[in-house]
Amino acid sequence: MMGQDSPANRNDPVRLGATLNLTSSGELILQDFDGSTVWTTNTSGKSVAAMNLTDTENLVLFNVHGSVVWQSFDYPTDCLLPGQKLLPGQKLIASVSSTSWTTQKSSYSFELSYYGFNVYYGANQFRYSYEYSSNNGTISYAEFVNGGLFFFYSVDNYNVSAYTIPLAFSVRYIKLMSDGHLKVFESKRG
Repeated sequence: MMGQDSPANRNDPVRLGATLNLTSSGELILQDFDGSTVWTTNTSGKSVAAMNLTDTENLVLFNVHGSVVWQSFDYPTDCLLPGQKLLPGQKLIASVSSTSWTTQKSSYSFELSYYGFNVYYGANQFRYSYEYSSNNGTISYAEFVNGGLFFFYSVDNYNVSAYTIPLAFSVRYIKLMSDGHLKVFESKRG
């Protein structure tokens, strides 16, 4: 069973007849067709009063005071949506292929560190590292905004952007592909 600090259930997808239930105790539970619990937010007893799927595709649970108790944006998988942050130590982990969402030890991963990012292939086999050295301090987070991946540094308690991946137009999301490339997906113009 996956918990609040676990990513989506990518390696063991549910089957037809599965249910997603927000319980009266405030826990969001995914159950497979046979009733077995596959995934949960572990938010029972945290005064969850509402759930919302935002315009940015972030699933959010709120307490009675309107504060965020749990949100899907805190648990990236293989992609970042506009406004989603990647914190130091968090990884994007590529799917096995374009037709399988599962992961395995040979998958690529993109990890943010306090000084740049690292790309791995397999069980922490180092492939590439980029470190941004400056007097800007350490990286607070990377965020996918305005069609680009911005790296924000903490300088005197302020976050400033110091490095970006090139911008694109009509962007929907950025994804770590099974071949290790970060790819920006755009919506088609009508």
